[in-house]
Amino acid sequence: MYLATIGRREHAAKGKLSAVGANVFALGAVSLVTDVSSEMVTAVLPVYLVLGLHLSPAAYGLVDGLYTGATALLRVAGGYVADRVRRRKVVAGAGYALSAVAKLGLLAAGASAAAIGAVITLDRTGKGLRTAPRDALITLSAPEPLLGRAFGVHRAMDSMGAFAGPLVALAVLAAVGATDPEAFDAVFVVSFCIAAIGVLLLVLFVRDRRTPKPAVNPVSPRAAAALLRGRGVRRLLVAACVLGLATVGDGFGYLLLQHKEDIATGWFPLLAVGTNLGYLLLAAPLGVLADRIGRLPVVLVGYGALALVYLLLAGPVTGWPLIAGALALYGAFYAATDGVLMALAGPLLPESLRTTGISLVQTAQALAYFASSVLFGLAWHCWGPDHAIAVAADTDRGHVTTVSAGDPGGARTVSPLACARVYAAGGTGLCLRQDGDLTTYQLAVLDRNLAVQREIPLVGLPNRARVSASGRMLAWTVFVTGDSYNGGMFSTRAGILDTATGDLAGTLEDYAVTLDGKPYQAADLNFWGVTFTRDDRHFYATMSTAGRRYLVAGDFAAHTIRTLRENVECPSLSPDGTRVAFKSAVDGDPANGWRLSVLDLAGAKVTPLAETRGVDDQPAWLDDRTIGYGLPRGPGHADVWSVPADGAGSPRLLIPDAESPGGPVITVRWPKAARRARSARSAAWRACCRCRAAAPGAPAPRSAPVRAPARPRTAGPHG
Repeated sequence: MYLATIGRREHAAKGKLSAVGANVFALGAVSLVTDVSSEMVTAVLPVYLVLGLHLSPAAYGLVDGLYTGATALLRVAGGYVADRVRRRKVVAGAGYALSAVAKLGLLAAGASAAAIGAVITLDRTGKGLRTAPRDALITLSAPEPLLGRAFGVHRAMDSMGAFAGPLVALAVLAAVGATDPEAFDAVFVVSFCIAAIGVLLLVLFVRDRRTPKPAVNPVSPRAAAALLRGRGVRRLLVAACVLGLATVGDGFGYLLLQHKEDIATGWFPLLAVGTNLGYLLLAAPLGVLADRIGRLPVVLVGYGALALVYLLLAGPVTGWPLIAGALALYGAFYAATDGVLMALAGPLLPESLRTTGISLVQTAQALAYFASSVLFGLAWHCWGPDHAIAVAADTDRGHVTTVSAGDPGGARTVSPLACARVYAAGGTGLCLRQDGDLTTYQLAVLDRNLAVQREIPLVGLPNRARVSASGRMLAWTVFVTGDSYNGGMFSTRAGILDTATGDLAGTLEDYAVTLDGKPYQAADLNFWGVTFTRDDRHFYATMSTAGRRYLVAGDFAAHTIRTLRENVECPSLSPDGTRVAFKSAVDGDPANGWRLSVLDLAGAKVTPLAETRGVDDQPAWLDDRTIGYGLPRGPGHADVWSVPADGAGSPRLLIPDAESPGGPVITVRWPKAARRARSARSAAWRACCRCRAAAPGAPAPRSAPVRAPARPRTAGPHG
């Protein structure tokens, strides 16, 4: 009776997860711990490289490709060696150990892009060695009909670690301080310690499944090459390549989400947490489903989920629906493809060459992914993030366009030029855009045909752009971090360029300041929102110090600045030069919102405008009687409105799907239907989509003493 009861329990267990075998769970435990370590690094790597070390998207695309694809050929070598010596556990253990050591290598690499690339290659060498032997051990540790379930269980445990890794990274960053220079080093040290525990678990608990040495067709290069003659293996390899080319790295996906939604740097690791939560919840169910209905349909559904991610990133959806939807679909993609593809490959391969065959499939995927990451990085580098994702989603957002001055809400013509901020006057244009070098942003001087005449590297996140009426003087403002007085929050830098003489003031902080009639010096001086007078020498701007904001008047030739009055921000001089439109904090406190007003420079009279909604923008004079300004309409969307400058009348919607008006220039987001029309450039308003930038930081301009920022956080003075 006792023996019969045990037998029934064992038989019943065959239909449960325990039927996949203890070795699968042991391998899952190793992967869980190792993924805590690796995902700690993966979660912070995009922001560390792009925002912390100021690599361009193209350079990051190369590094991201290295992270997955550069050691792809080593997978084949590792798989072949594992089959040849029939010691899959030993080869996998060597891979896990290499990846652990690489975490310490990131500490020694510093800010050297070459050294970082070498360390990442070492880390991926470890992954290349371990992945195929580990997956081969899974196929040899579970019955063939349950392989989908076995891989689902393993990938679920793997994703538990991937889910926990970014949380651990976030905890380390919070404990050390996200803006502390040592924060990323602390992440790397903790990651190494956890990786070492994973190696120990492998040594103690994983059993090697040594297959008998084959009497016929022993493991050899010829036998390995013969795998490619199998029709099923060839079809699987082609499919892996095609699907790999369609896969843009999720690091890019997270950067696009941050770019679109202005996600704070400290919260960036949580994007990977969301993806891994979806993976964790879906891996085992989709593995079971693959065993029941077929593995290929499940894989195809997974890539369908990835296509939906691209459509979401390129589409009009914003806010939490975009973030939650994209991360959930990313999780579904990995759950439906990662382990299921290996379960699909296992039965097609002989046991003696199982590891080699799996490594061939993984290599095909990795090489295709490498190409995809590099190409996408170059697309971002050349055309900007919105246009890069448009390769998959057919959108022109982010490019300068023209609209008729008589019908600003009408037809729009798209140009190839992409800018984050743009302004034009007097036949000269100013475009703050993604840089094409190892910097992040640059100032591009444009002629009347939007052709680039000069480029200047910039440090920081583009915020304001202005051109004098004659087109001679250019001014810009960027957000930066790293000022010790500001506790890691954003500061501002305002610069001015004289296009006639080439004189460049990289920052107004070098000017002699007079505050209330007395010379004034302070470490916390910030300037932003420049507007020029008609003589191309004098200007108005905003200055902040000691928690107070001032309207200031400046002299470009004399390098002097003097304060005029308090609580005036983002001034804009009227075409007749007699009035300044500005925004001011309600009751002197920005937390209460902003109000548009006009200051009469002669009589000092202030006239509040009829717009009562909070306007956090630098207004623009459309003519001597009308003020234009941008108002947000939900996350990632805005409209341009106008209001009479005399305080009468009421606000009027001027241009839908637009923001940051600039006199004859309006920065526009446009619907797809409007792009099809064309309008004459001779009577046009210049326009450019305001790309919501995510990556401040770059080397200082070559001719300007601009301080380089530290790792950023999203807070600081209002522009």
